[in-house]
Amino acid sequence: NGFDLNSQHRRGAAAQKTADGKRAFDHVGGNLVEAVRGAKLIVISTPVRAMEWVFGELGALAEPGAVVTDTGSTKKEVLNWAEKLLPEPLEFVGGHPMAGRVAAGPWEADGTIFQNAIYCLCPLPRTKDHAVERLVKFVESLGAAPYFLDAQEHDGPHRERRRDQAQVGRAPRLARAGRRREDRESPALDTRGSRTAHTVTSSRSCANRRS
Repeated sequence: NGFDLNSQHRRGAAAQKTADGKRAFDHVGGNLVEAVRGAKLIVISTPVRAMEWVFGELGALAEPGAVVTDTGSTKKEVLNWAEKLLPEPLEFVGGHPMAGRVAAGPWEADGTIFQNAIYCLCPLPRTKDHAVERLVKFVESLGAAPYFLDAQEHDGPHRERRRDQAQVGRAPRLARAGRRREDRESPALDTRGSRTAHTVTSSRSCANRRS
């Protein structure tokens, strides 16, 4: 399912097809309640400043046990909001795919945008391992490589250098498997099928929407 406040973008997203001709979204609407009803995985792809409001709404709308993630380019502030506004029955893993396009709107969607991209993941300390593993499988189903780091490191002054190092080091990391919390620096967990993501977006970030 998809959610967008922009009606023109909702119409454009509803018309999107996958490479094999299927609808990209089962449903696209402007009602957040409907968008997250029954969701097991909720992806928030809005401008960072809008995430505080979205988290506040999700706290009362999302089903207990749902996994929530974001695609914001900064993580310390986002994780602070998630810790404060998302109740404990919801699991949060911060995310930042190292991929994107300058143009916005559903018409600019690219099904290969995440292929071979580094996808940063920053779980909250309270996040359970099964929720982290769900996110890893989702990221790998997109063709991206999960890369774990904490929010301070992600937002630090050397983030561009770390991005280059992450690209160089991707292959060895994918060769290592780790399923415990202490092994999160080795993000390659086995994938057995993709997960359906309920995507929450805004009119300024539709280029990265995926279902």
